[in-house]
Amino acid sequence: MARLTLKTQPDIAAALEQRRRWLESRKKPFLLKPPVILHPVPIEREYTRDLLKRFTLLFELTQTQLIDRLPSLLAQAAAELEPQRFDAFPDELDSIINGIGVEFARELTDSELQSLAKLHGTRTSEWNRAQNDKVFKAVLGVDVFRSEPYIGPIMQSFAQANSNLITTLSQRHINDVRGIALQGVRQGLSAKAVEELIRARVGKTEANLRLIARDQVSKLNGQLTKVRQTGLGVKSYIWRTSLDERVRHSHRVKEGVEFDWAKAPADTGHPGEDFQCRCYPEPKLEELIGPEEGIAGGALFPFGGITTAAAIAAGVAFFTGEDEIE
Repeated sequence: MARLTLKTQPDIAAALEQRRRWLESRKKPFLLKPPVILHPVPIEREYTRDLLKRFTLLFELTQTQLIDRLPSLLAQAAAELEPQRFDAFPDELDSIINGIGVEFARELTDSELQSLAKLHGTRTSEWNRAQNDKVFKAVLGVDVFRSEPYIGPIMQSFAQANSNLITTLSQRHINDVRGIALQGVRQGLSAKAVEELIRARVGKTEANLRLIARDQVSKLNGQLTKVRQTGLGVKSYIWRTSLDERVRHSHRVKEGVEFDWAKAPADTGHPGEDFQCRCYPEPKLEELIGPEEGIAGGALFPFGGITTAAAIAAGVAFFTGEDEIE
C-alpha cells in the first residue's frame, strides 16, 4: 500500500478530496471489526526492572549498614536500656538509619527519577499511538497523523507523579526499618528475629515497586487512549477486558458494553483508570463514517464530522494509501 506524503495545505486538501471520492465510489461501505488493543506489558516489565535496579543500593545499604551490625547494636541497646523506659533509642542506631536515607537520596535524585519515568512514559506513548493507529487503519483504511500538543504536559505530569510516589516509598521503607529496629530494642528480640522482619520489609518494598510500575504505566496508557480517541472525534467505545481469570467482577460485567467518553462509569472510571486496570476501549467508529455516503455528517473529512477547512486549520493529515503524493 503506497504512502502519502503531505507537505502543504493544498496537499492535504487534495488528499481529503481523494478520500471523499474513494469513499463515495464504494458500493457498500462497511467497517471491519477493530483489532485488539494490546496492553503495554513489556513496558511495565522494563519499568519494574529499572526501578528494582535503582533500589538495589537501598537494599544493600540496609544489609551492610544495619543487618550486618545488628548483633552489636542490639547488645549495646540492651545494655543502655533503663527499666520500663521503652522510648530509648541508641544514638548510633539512629545515626545509621539516617545515614542510609541520606546516601540513597544522594544517589537517586528527583531528577534521575523523573528522567527514568519520562523514558518509560515516552515508550508507553509510542506503544499507545501504534496500537490506536492500527485500529483506525484496519477499520477505516487510513493512517492518521496529527499534531499532539497535549502529550508534553501529560508526560511531565506522569514523571513528577512517579518521582513523588517512588520518593515516598523509599522514605516509608527507611522509616519502617527504623521502627523494626526500635521494636527489636523494646521487645528484646534477637538479631536473627530483627533481621527476618527487616528482610520481610525489603520484600514488601520490592512488591510495591512492581505495583507502581504496573499501575502507573496502565493509567498513562488509558489516559493517552482517551485523549487520542476523543481528539479524533470518537465519542463512545465498547469496553473490552483481557478475558482472563485476573479480570475483576466490576470490569468483567462491562465486557461488550458501550460507554460514552463524556461520562465514565462511576465504579471503575474509563478503561485504564482503575487500579492496575488492563481493559481497553474499542472505539465506536461508525459515528465517524456515515452509513450511506461513508462520510460523517456529509463532511469531506471522515473524522468527527469536521470540514476540510477545519481539518487543514487543525494541521491533521491522513493517508489513504491509494496513491502517492509528493
